[in-house]
Amino acid sequence: MIHEYFTAKEIATAIQELGFQAKIVDDDNRLTIESASSGKKWTVALHGVDPFFNSMFLRIIIWVPKDPLEWANKWNSSNCSSMAHAVTLDDESAPTPDDDGDYMIMISSNYEFEGGVTTPYLQNAFLQWMTAVEELSEFDDIKICRSQISRLSND
Repeated sequence: MIHEYFTAKEIATAIQELGFQAKIVDDDNRLTIESASSGKKWTVALHGVDPFFNSMFLRIIIWVPKDPLEWANKWNSSNCSSMAHAVTLDDESAPTPDDDGDYMIMISSNYEFEGGVTTPYLQNAFLQWMTAVEELSEFDDIKICRSQISRLSND
């Protein structure tokens, strides 16, 4: 069946059917789904009008100890299904290190459902994303998001 919209439950179920945990989180009426693969937690931000979402934005936050723009450019030159960018405090500033001297980078992928997608397509998108997350294991100098807490379950 082809869908232009998915509910949070349908998206979470697609992740769970791949054998991964998926927790729907309601934070002030903004639904996200938390999951993990390769030992790294990541988030699915849902866009549209609840309960029917027309796109999803997959993201993981990492920290690197040196030039975040160089790191992001290197990532972007070899990854077609995801994009990395240095996170700044505001639109005007240059990347600023945190108290530990590390720079924040967001790696993300955006998927639109317009025109119609199937559940297997959605699952393939998650598998591509999980491959990108797995690639992070090749980098010894990164730290995974410190603010993400493990509250995953298949509820």
